[in-house]
Amino acid sequence: FNHRHQNWCSCEQRAVCKQCGLQLPSLALYPAEFVRKAFDAVPTESEWVLFLALEEPPHRTKRRLGEILKNGEYPDKLYFFPIGTFPRSDQGGMEKLEQCMKECPGIRLIVIDTLAKWKRPKKAHTSDYDEDYQVMSQLHEFANKHEIAVVVIHHTKKTRGEDVFEEISGGMGIQAGADTLIVMGLVQGKPDHRVLSYRGRDIGEYDKVFKFMENGRWVLSEEEII
Repeated sequence: FNHRHQNWCSCEQRAVCKQCGLQLPSLALYPAEFVRKAFDAVPTESEWVLFLALEEPPHRTKRRLGEILKNGEYPDKLYFFPIGTFPRSDQGGMEKLEQCMKECPGIRLIVIDTLAKWKRPKKAHTSDYDEDYQVMSQLHEFANKHEIAVVVIHHTKKTRGEDVFEEISGGMGIQAGADTLIVMGLVQGKPDHRVLSYRGRDIGEYDKVFKFMENGRWVLSEEEII
């Protein structure tokens, strides 16, 4: 991660350093800053981000980044690991995360997309709660140890519940093992709007409305939730 050579070429979806032969997934190297403001509203500082796109093939991730960034430069502090380039949690994934932190201690955020592709297959005679709580507890301890944020993306159920957080798919072990839950929900009659519902041990509980823009970004909306 602390590699400083600048002479790279692309070979079979991998980036290869011409100076020393180091190889990385081609989507792992992007120059320049990525996000100046969160949701075009909250000023941010550029920090290292590790994104495990465990369901995304490289071409799709590259296309989506291109849509968001347009003609802008790709970020030099964003590492993407597309599908097939990062092991699952029970196949050395946690050990590799530790290696990433050792090689690049400046990482402040790790995104895992998705939980289903990260955790091990369910074993017979074990409950969903135990399985989910175990994998979330691992990540929680890892985040606290390194004082970073770990965001785990997960799916919601097809049916809506009285409590929006009941829509999180799977057992209650996911919720028990996380410090903060965020659910993105639809806004009736407004297909380009979403409601983000937050619940956290340190932030309380509240909702925010966001609007999806043509440039591929979300902006805070002043509209009230109906």
